[in-house]
Amino acid sequence: MYKKLSILAIFLTLTLVLTACSSKTPVKRELTLKGKLEVPVTAITAPREGKILGLILDKGDRIRKDQPLFAIARDTNNSAVEQATAELARAEANLRNAKSGGTPSQLASAQYAVQSASSSLEQAQNNYNKLNKLYSVGGIAKNKLDQAQAAVEQAQESYEASQTYLASLSVKPSAEDVAGLETTVTKLKEAYNQALKSQEGDEIKAPSTCTVVDIMVKNGDNASVKQNIMTVKSLTNCTIKANLSGPSTAALTEGKVVSINAPSLKHPFEGKIVQVKDNVLTVASSAKPEDLADGSEVTLTITIE
Repeated sequence: MYKKLSILAIFLTLTLVLTACSSKTPVKRELTLKGKLEVPVTAITAPREGKILGLILDKGDRIRKDQPLFAIARDTNNSAVEQATAELARAEANLRNAKSGGTPSQLASAQYAVQSASSSLEQAQNNYNKLNKLYSVGGIAKNKLDQAQAAVEQAQESYEASQTYLASLSVKPSAEDVAGLETTVTKLKEAYNQALKSQEGDEIKAPSTCTVVDIMVKNGDNASVKQNIMTVKSLTNCTIKANLSGPSTAALTEGKVVSINAPSLKHPFEGKIVQVKDNVLTVASSAKPEDLADGSEVTLTITIE
């Protein structure tokens, strides 16, 4: 009986030991590596052709992240803004006239415009009739007659436009007409704001807090696509490379957080593993203290299981 109890005790002891071992949490340890800090120099290039505007920086200037570096004028954008401005101004004027009617001075001016356009049309028509007679007897070339005909057509358009404007000042529009004009003004305001936004997109901004290393162009120069405009050196971004040896590097996966420290720092800063290749670990950080210089020796601390 005692022998049976002894065997049972041994069995229970082994079971407890095995259970305890199996329930143990994985042991974490810290891997410490030495590396050298590298600060990237970034070339800022022109995204398209255009004139360089607002470039007032000098070498050595400090720039904060997202601060405008320069802008590139775009003729199509400028014309789009001008067109949107003109269309909005006309629509707003039409709306004002519809709500209040033409003032006496506006009516007088519009009536004079109709008379002037009528006179110009009459002169153009008389000139065409005269040249047509000369052409019929071989006195002028055909292109002269064509030019006179084009002048008549242009004068006719101006006359009709002046009549339409006078009518808009003279006739009180309906509530539906006013509502339609208000809708048109709203849409044109949206188009105007969109045109302005497209111009704002021409600003080139700093990719990080950095200093200007070099400037290759002058303000007002015309730049070609992908032309180097300036180079900047980041004050907050860096990469660090460290040689690996010894234990397996299977736990050193991309994206893993790394603590970075240096003798000159009071507190460490964080980075992330971006590559493990050929026994070289590469870490990147956008939180580098500004006073930590390029080439500094740093310590990498990585918690692994």
